[in-house]
Amino acid sequence: MSLHNHLSVAYESQGRLAEAIELEKQTLESGRRVMGDEHPRTLALIAGLAYLYRMSGVVELATSLDIEAFNCKKRLQPDQLRMPRKLIE
Repeated sequence: MSLHNHLSVAYESQGRLAEAIELEKQTLESGRRVMGDEHPRTLALIAGLAYLYRMSGVVELATSLDIEAFNCKKRLQPDQLRMPRKLIE
């Protein structure tokens, strides 16, 4: 998933937002399947996709994703929000 994320960032930096969004959506879908909806890395992927939507002018969808991540984060205990560095990379 990390390689997808790096490529998505590269697309975004080149102004290729549609491609970045599509790749980020695929990465989030994989993250949800592999790690679950409430894993800290999944929450980071949700935030990343929200950012891309916001940059492309799709503010309502970005806000919806932000709210989803925020509400999920509120349900987690502080120790659940920490994750090994190995999983971040």
